[in-house]
Amino acid sequence: MRSAGNHARTFACLAPMVVFGSGFLIPVRNATAADGAAVTTAIRRGAEFLRGQLNADSGLRSAERSVVALALLKAGEPPDSPLLTGAVDAVVAKTVGGYVASEEYHIYEAGVDATLLADYDGERFVAELQAIGDFISENQLSTGAWDYHESNGRPSRGDTSVTQYACLGLWAVARSGAVVADSVWENVLQWHRITQRSGGQFEYTPDIPRVAHPRMTAAGCSSMIIAMISMAPDHADSIAAQIRTGMNGGTHTGRKFDVLERVGVRGERIKPEPPIIRQMLPAARRSWSAASIRFIPENPTHRFYYYYTLERITAFADSEMLGDHDWFDRCADEALPLQREDGSWASLPKNLYGSAVHSSFAVLFLSRSTAKTLGRNFGGGLMLGGRGLPSDLAGSRIIDGKVVSSEIDSASLDELLASLEEFNEANAASVQKAIVDQIQLGDREDLVTQKDRLAELIHHDNPEIRRTAIWALSRTANLTEARMFIDALEDRDLDVIIEARNALCFVSRNPNGFGMPVSPITDLPHDVSEEERLAAIQDWQRKVHRRWLKWYVRVRPWDDRDDILDSRAR
Repeated sequence: MRSAGNHARTFACLAPMVVFGSGFLIPVRNATAADGAAVTTAIRRGAEFLRGQLNADSGLRSAERSVVALALLKAGEPPDSPLLTGAVDAVVAKTVGGYVASEEYHIYEAGVDATLLADYDGERFVAELQAIGDFISENQLSTGAWDYHESNGRPSRGDTSVTQYACLGLWAVARSGAVVADSVWENVLQWHRITQRSGGQFEYTPDIPRVAHPRMTAAGCSSMIIAMISMAPDHADSIAAQIRTGMNGGTHTGRKFDVLERVGVRGERIKPEPPIIRQMLPAARRSWSAASIRFIPENPTHRFYYYYTLERITAFADSEMLGDHDWFDRCADEALPLQREDGSWASLPKNLYGSAVHSSFAVLFLSRSTAKTLGRNFGGGLMLGGRGLPSDLAGSRIIDGKVVSSEIDSASLDELLASLEEFNEANAASVQKAIVDQIQLGDREDLVTQKDRLAELIHHDNPEIRRTAIWALSRTANLTEARMFIDALEDRDLDVIIEARNALCFVSRNPNGFGMPVSPITDLPHDVSEEERLAAIQDWQRKVHRRWLKWYVRVRPWDDRDDILDSRAR
């Protein structure tokens, strides 16, 4: 019989996680990059296996069912699937009268349940997520960590694995709009500061020393990042960059480019970073470095648990690479040959905890589940809705884990916009890329002076110009521009609509987009009819527009009140 401690430990790295404001540029792949079609096929086969595991007679425990449902959700299972709605209803039932988790899984179960509800539809389940968040917070130890339930028989002093799951659950709670006290996060950071080894590694339990494993080093790094971005969500870009590069991000005045006032997650003025974040950044950087130095994709023990952990920390740090390692390709090359005939995976050398759990980890890793939650687009296009970068990337280089041109165009932003206005199909992609380079890596203050011009380009006849203008204007991070993006959700071009949706996610700091997928057609079957495709697009467009319109009416500046808009929202 599997012990509660060992069985629960399987779930230690299981929760997706807030757009840091990435630039949607794809990383360079090396010659041994994992085959995209093979990865897609593996995800599809794994999802088919997991569907069978959610049958009532499969013998899965409650927490395991939530893990499987989460993997299916990230693999593209329709939200109205009975398999998903049944799993979500089961979690909701646990929150009636106050959330209750099993003694066996305890905090692990709470973390998984919170993640499933948040990723399914966090806005809808705020009350239920608050109940789960309260449960996790109330079980925090005085040390700032979490541990197994007392019935496990081990003194409760703190466990890196359990603590990570508590953090993942609380992050899911917070990003859905429920409340997590800053003191909870502060205590998390203090515990990691005290228990971290000098080289940046972490053990499972600091009072029962073992060899520090890369799994726990990655888990500790992940928990620290979660705590910091949860305390200062409007500084998440800077926190991620400083952990990833080791460079000081400088002071934060709360104003964008010293001209435009930045807006916070819900429209409030930006708060300065709490002092503890500045104190903890060196510790987080040490863990990031240690996770890179000790990267071991060939390690067979808890293989997929480890791969999914790597997927999360690189997504949090907004980096395709783990140090010098193209970790995804290396891990995918290890994982794909291990998939069995029925679509499942097992952890070698022994299939501990069952194939459903390991297969869920594998699907979550391969589907880049955390990156999806964070709005990352590793391996995707220039801007999420569009055609992507030119195929010739020979002259490109990587800066900060992102692809940029080998030479930033010397033209000013004004000149680049003039070139865009004279749209030429032959050079459209290069002009788009040059504009992105200019805004991200050049003198970004120029962007402020071009706001009116960009606002005009949003109504241009050419959809590529409209898309580019929406992307650029969203980088002013000014809430007053959101009205234009709301209007663009009714555009006649799907790529423009997707770009407008992404822009709203960026300016609102809401990477999940109220639970709506980035695109309505990504997960449609290959044999879908044109009529069904158009119906799916129209249904998605209506829902996206309605949800963002309700959000805008709630948070818009007073000067932007509009009775007609209010009536449409009602």
